[in-house]
Amino acid sequence: MTDSALAKTYVVNRTMLQIYLGDITTAEVGAIVNAEHRDLEMDSPDGESVSAAIRRRGGEEIAQALRTHAPAELGDVIATHAGVLPAKFVLHAAVVDEVDGRLLTNEETIAAATLNVLRRSDGLGIRTIAFPAFGVGRTDIDDEVAARAMIGTVTRYLRGETQLQRVVFALIQPSTFIAFFEAAVRDALQRESALELNVARNNGDLTFHFTGDGAVVSKSQVPYAGDELAAVNQRLRALAAQTAVGSDDVAELRALGRHLHDSCLSEEVKAQLSASDVENLLLRLDESVMHIPWELAHDGLTFLCRRFNLGRQVVALQASTSTAPPPTDPPRRLLVVHNPTGDLPGAEREARLLLSHFDAARCPWTVEALGHERLNPLRLALAIQEADIVHYSGHADPSEGGWRLRGGVFGADRFSRLTSKPRLVFANACYSAGSDGALALGHRFLLAGVQSFVGNLWTVPDVPASAFALAFYDGLLAGQNFGRALRGARERVAELPSAGAMAWAGYVFYGDPRWRLSV
Repeated sequence: MTDSALAKTYVVNRTMLQIYLGDITTAEVGAIVNAEHRDLEMDSPDGESVSAAIRRRGGEEIAQALRTHAPAELGDVIATHAGVLPAKFVLHAAVVDEVDGRLLTNEETIAAATLNVLRRSDGLGIRTIAFPAFGVGRTDIDDEVAARAMIGTVTRYLRGETQLQRVVFALIQPSTFIAFFEAAVRDALQRESALELNVARNNGDLTFHFTGDGAVVSKSQVPYAGDELAAVNQRLRALAAQTAVGSDDVAELRALGRHLHDSCLSEEVKAQLSASDVENLLLRLDESVMHIPWELAHDGLTFLCRRFNLGRQVVALQASTSTAPPPTDPPRRLLVVHNPTGDLPGAEREARLLLSHFDAARCPWTVEALGHERLNPLRLALAIQEADIVHYSGHADPSEGGWRLRGGVFGADRFSRLTSKPRLVFANACYSAGSDGALALGHRFLLAGVQSFVGNLWTVPDVPASAFALAFYDGLLAGQNFGRALRGARERVAELPSAGAMAWAGYVFYGDPRWRLSV
């Protein structure tokens, strides 16, 4: 890195993005990138360009190794060793051409070369990489154009599947640093916005429209295939109930998701989702379409809930107080309600794991645990009124609309009578987000005044359920919004063997994915 005061750090997905003013040849990364002429002849070592500095400090053997690959097409990337530099590789990107004696490049070439560098990095197993500003100083390309092309390409790439853990822009001129910093800020603001997709059922059709500022709202529709959706839901529940999950089951999950995508989304919706650069997607759902597992729609590349930070809001006639943004002051108390019926040892283990994890992480919240030996409806109601976050690990009872205690059900109606409501409820229980033919529990809790709710559509095994909760809370404590923390938890659990490959799929978030807890 560098001791320069001009340095900024961002997080995109799970990758650190750093922009600083400093020397790329000293960067402690797996690979540094060199912007090169398509003839692959490095600049003279006594020059001032990045190419010259790499040749001068890394050794003449770098230039000799590169020369054997000449010439290249614009956008091509050639990997060589890094000589005596700290990095292991130099990735040479062909971004400059000579026309009528002038060295030229353009935004499209810069974007293509940047993308090819990132792909080559993943292909080589590189975890950390440092870029210069492609074409700046060597051609007449503007700082802002290079910054827009490179920052946009990098952040889009990092929102997908990648092994990269840190991407650095090491820049020479303060004006270039400012241009890249401003491009990163604009990109972050864009990513913090949200697509808002309204979905309803009308006369046998699913209807869609995106919320917009225009005077005319364009709607689209597809036929509602109720019998097919019931069969899909039934098969998803069967897959989730399996104690061991293999590659065939994961392939079936993708196939079911592709069927949902193709049959339940209009062509206009598919096109807009595919073209979108935003990270957050808010589904505003009519009560008649809540049972559809929209999160698992698969576009052939990934699931909707792993492409976007996704949240649900339910359009209902009944008034709710849960639509207001959460308070700006940090939460103070987290209540862990575990095994209220006394017959779930896995829930006991989850509570102990959460408590020890929060203690080791020096969690700023006061954490209280309330188990079956101390649990009754009155004590639970009093404890919830003092809590900002409630984590429940026990039996859910969708038919009764609440959580099963030894003495009955503590339902959303009890929440509605509390004078103080939690900002977030995480019900880590089977069928805690809803069921066919019943008003979803998540919806019930939102109507009762809970601002955000996490639950599960199906059964979930103990070990991945606990791992999901830990990853979710780690994301919140790191300052991520609710949707990003949930997406990170999905990714973490999907990496677990066997049942973990499926356990992430049933979680549903009710609330605005852009909201976050001040920490």
